[in-house]
Amino acid sequence: MSLSMSRPYAHPKTRVYWLRKVVPAELRALVGKRELIESLKTKDPREARRLYPAVLARFDAILAAARHGERINGWLSQRDIHALCGEFYRSEVQRVGDSPGHEDDWDLELSLLCDRLEDTGDPFGHPDEWGKELRLTSADLDEAASLLRRHGFTADTESVNRLAPELFWTRRKIATLMLRRARGDWSPDTTADTLPTLRGPKVTFTSLLDGWAAESGCKGKALYDRQRTAVNLATFLGHDDAAKVTADDIVAWKEKQLAAGRSVKTVANNIGELRPIWTWARRNRKLTAADNPFAGLSPRTKRASRGPRGPFSDGEASAILSASRSEPSALLRWLPWLLAFTGCRIGEACQAVKEDVKRTKDDVWHIHIHLDGPDRTLKTSHSERMVPLHPALLSEGFLDYVANLPAKSSLFPDVRRDKFGSKGGTATKAHGRWVRKTVGITDTSKDPAHAWRHRFEDRARLAGLPQNVTDGLLGHLNPMNESEGYGRGYRFMPDATAPWVAKMSA
Repeated sequence: MSLSMSRPYAHPKTRVYWLRKVVPAELRALVGKRELIESLKTKDPREARRLYPAVLARFDAILAAARHGERINGWLSQRDIHALCGEFYRSEVQRVGDSPGHEDDWDLELSLLCDRLEDTGDPFGHPDEWGKELRLTSADLDEAASLLRRHGFTADTESVNRLAPELFWTRRKIATLMLRRARGDWSPDTTADTLPTLRGPKVTFTSLLDGWAAESGCKGKALYDRQRTAVNLATFLGHDDAAKVTADDIVAWKEKQLAAGRSVKTVANNIGELRPIWTWARRNRKLTAADNPFAGLSPRTKRASRGPRGPFSDGEASAILSASRSEPSALLRWLPWLLAFTGCRIGEACQAVKEDVKRTKDDVWHIHIHLDGPDRTLKTSHSERMVPLHPALLSEGFLDYVANLPAKSSLFPDVRRDKFGSKGGTATKAHGRWVRKTVGITDTSKDPAHAWRHRFEDRARLAGLPQNVTDGLLGHLNPMNESEGYGRGYRFMPDATAPWVAKMSA
């Protein structure tokens, strides 16, 4: 029978028939080889003629799929097999690490592996042991099937049977390396570099961020900051392939930022923003790297030298509230009063609407801080609460202001949303500038909005409010009080907390 690239041919020494088909040059990158070749496992020419059409049809299907940029389900290229062995090799070497143990253990391991080889007398075979035939066990097949599934391949019979023997020879290489190291020879491991890495669809930074954000619920400015940091990293690396990012890359990125004058805190924050995204990617099988390249690489930051944030003094509080009375803006007229007498956060106040200010059956006016509705966020689950309105807020005319708002109107309709859909960010800037520049309170230890929460806590202490009542009004969780986890608590009892609020001085 004549030799042909698409007809069976007999091996010149064994006389076993094989089928070969050349892979077109433009398809070799995807197929992973220059030709498709398979033994028909027969020396009978008539049997070879009967078997080869099915093999040839499979070869043609592989090439047809490659032309469409696809891989045949369940079919492994030769490169895929070697890449899977490479993943196995590198994983096992890393697992053993710097402590290979006693040389006798690895010597025994090699002997046991050699015992599984039978001498066939055939000069052809695996290049690691010419003329030897391997006896595969069910454990070999199970290990191959597990490796295939772990890396997204179909563990069909053909793929398992092709991968299992190569894994055996890879295990031989691992045992040989460890025996050498156990004997004190730590010269460079050249085997790892000869084994290719798995190729797959490119996993971009953007795809990881989108997946992580969908599961974690991160959005708005928090997500935007991470997206901006990811762009910064991609610009530094010159690519956005998440699978290619290494710990050495992150070290170089960190050093570049520090050399450019970025603060240690900023660099630590940048690494901290991306680290959980890579953790999520590994946990969800988006990336197969053994380690998170960001882990442990955040530079250590010093504790801030400035003192803790504090409350407004009586004089400062009076100055702010008095100044607000002459402001035409609804935000600057009523936000300081709402912050002062409810202790709410600025974001909570700005996302509230007219209908959130209501009264109970016992005629107690309160503001309901909650998550129901579009574009609402709360700091924690314990932040939802009903806070009675202080008598000073009522006498100031706040209810008249609310009554004149259109139905479902924001409490501060003159505040525009920022690019993240939040009114809190816009209000924080406008209110902060007003407190600092117009009212003239420049003490940096007192945040223009948050200092009211500190003052509210102090006013509550002076009025003798029980701590669990104050925690309920501020939306705090007290982990030292286990009973707070039972029932709804004072957070949802405005009728009960209103008398306590009334005791607090203005």
